[in-house]
Amino acid sequence: MDSNRIFRPLLWLLVLAGAFFGLAATIAPATFAALTGFSGTDAFTYRLAGAGTFAYAVGLASGSQASWVELRIPIASTLAFNAASILACLVAIYSGGAPWLVYVILLASIAFTAATWQLLREPPHAVAGKARAELEHPIAQWLVVLYVIGVVAAAAW
Repeated sequence: MDSNRIFRPLLWLLVLAGAFFGLAATIAPATFAALTGFSGTDAFTYRLAGAGTFAYAVGLASGSQASWVELRIPIASTLAFNAASILACLVAIYSGGAPWLVYVILLASIAFTAATWQLLREPPHAVAGKARAELEHPIAQWLVVLYVIGVVAAAAW
């Protein structure tokens, strides 16, 4: 599999999947549950899961014009998200009575996990030319500060 050829199409497929499932569960949790075979008894949980899924779509879409170097951390996060999704789907299937959508999500998560793993294992080739100045630092300073604030807040809570 050639990472250069799958990078952009995979990125947009992840954006579309995240946007569809995220918005559907966030905006219309009862309708989403009814159409997909879930019970729909906890709208807050559907909205929370939908917002988390939609956040991946927003993050990846905002980075659609970014280089591989800039997107490697969100791609790694997407790998972790989909690997956890595989585990959740397997638990639901093992527990019995899983709706059809669980099987669809399982297949999509397996494909997304394999593709993002491939991108991380063999990153797309960088475009020739000078590296942008902000890429000299592996993580933006504002992001480091945000992480520190989050860790301190979580520890103090």
